[in-house]
Amino acid sequence: MEEKKKKKMEKKNSRQGISAEVFGQFNKKADYVPKIIPKDTATKDEIKRLIEKSILFQSLNKEDIGIVIDAME
Repeated sequence: MEEKKKKKMEKKNSRQGISAEVFGQFNKKADYVPKIIPKDTATKDEIKRLIEKSILFQSLNKEDIGIVIDAME
């Protein structure tokens, strides 16, 4: 019985893998430059009010919320 459990565990663990993007001569890693769409203060305040209600953005800090607000069209 114990042997069957070991075989099942080995099968479960055998499908693991690691993947990573390779950067080099032809694939250079560039610094992230956030997109900025100009908008007035009232529009930014309204977007911020709506973002604060969304579960999608709840884990963002103030700086990241600002980046999201600036990027919205």
